[in-house]
Amino acid sequence: RDDSKYNLRLETHHRGLDLVGFIIPRGKGEVIKDAELLKIFEEIELKANIDAEAVKSFCAKACLGQAVQDVVLARGKEPIDGKDERLEFVKLPSSDKPRYEKDEHGNIDYTKTRLFDNVQPNDIVAYLRDPDDGTNGLSVLGEPLAASKGLWMQERPKCGDGVKLEADGVERRIVAYKSGRILFDQNTISLTDEFTVRGYVYYTVGHVDFVGHV
Repeated sequence: RDDSKYNLRLETHHRGLDLVGFIIPRGKGEVIKDAELLKIFEEIELKANIDAEAVKSFCAKACLGQAVQDVVLARGKEPIDGKDERLEFVKLPSSDKPRYEKDEHGNIDYTKTRLFDNVQPNDIVAYLRDPDDGTNGLSVLGEPLAASKGLWMQERPKCGDGVKLEADGVERRIVAYKSGRILFDQNTISLTDEFTVRGYVYYTVGHVDFVGHV
């Protein structure tokens, strides 16, 4: 918009997610008021969250005779991409590396290594989550911004000894049918009722609390 007091340009950036303003004032004084800029937004049928502070600063600098460039004045609704199909463990698989946890005071008990979680029959070991469609967004002018849909796994984890897959049409669960600790190797989930401590018991092993044979 070319006015006697200013030259104003509004552009959409980032797939229409941002409304960006540029202004060159032709002098100082009451070059452009906040209300005037908001009126222009109405004329272009802006459908976005207006950054009131950015609008105020944009107009104030123009009134001081300063050229202003590349200022985000409003923002649409960003799309949220869908999550891919995924495996979510409820019980942690066995690991050679300690998983230390801090208490509410930030202290760590190094005897609690959590190298594995104990599993009992009928415990849910993990969930297989379906991919999500995601949530579409909106541009500053109200145009839909498509979200990326989540993808299915090319190869799903397999159930080995001690676990089975259950599905009821609502969710898919991997459930234990015996006690032990979880192994997750070569994309296969299984249970073992043995835990071997190699060498001496140091902090890296911690207290051994296992439902199987040590």
